[in-house]
Amino acid sequence: MRVIESEARALLSSLGEGPQLGFGGGFSVTPQQFLGIEINPWSKEIAELVLWIGYLQWHFKTHGKVNPPEPLLRDYKNIDCRDAVLDYDEEIPRLGPDGQPLWRWDGATKKRSPVTGEQIPDDSARTQVFTFVNPRKAKWPKADYLVSNPPFIGNKRRRIALGDERQ
Repeated sequence: MRVIESEARALLSSLGEGPQLGFGGGFSVTPQQFLGIEINPWSKEIAELVLWIGYLQWHFKTHGKVNPPEPLLRDYKNIDCRDAVLDYDEEIPRLGPDGQPLWRWDGATKKRSPVTGEQIPDDSARTQVFTFVNPRKAKWPKADYLVSNPPFIGNKRRRIALGDERQ
């Protein structure tokens, strides 16, 4: 986006126009224009960090040793930490007949089989099973463009990876 902005500003300058892009003097692409939805809190933080690293790299490449405006980092709250597909009012731990919480394999962690040496599901890597109250399609923020990198889970492994509660 910053490259496109730079190209637009250069074109305007070559045409004898000011570099304002028609939005007023202060318009510039910043991490604020990028929205995201990430279910994993750690990954959400990394995504925000990557946006700022990219912005700062562009700034110093374009402006040299001139510092960007203060404050250097801002919390735009533009990346939500939530499920991008499923929204719900509450998640309640699902209990078994014995009244204890139900658990299932986490769908990802594997271990080496002591018999065959092959990778097999690690039964000690478990995640709790939940019932979702009032489940519905998640709402996304209004955006002009969508660029996505969704995880691909084929039909064959979807129930294993996501669990019955997300089907």
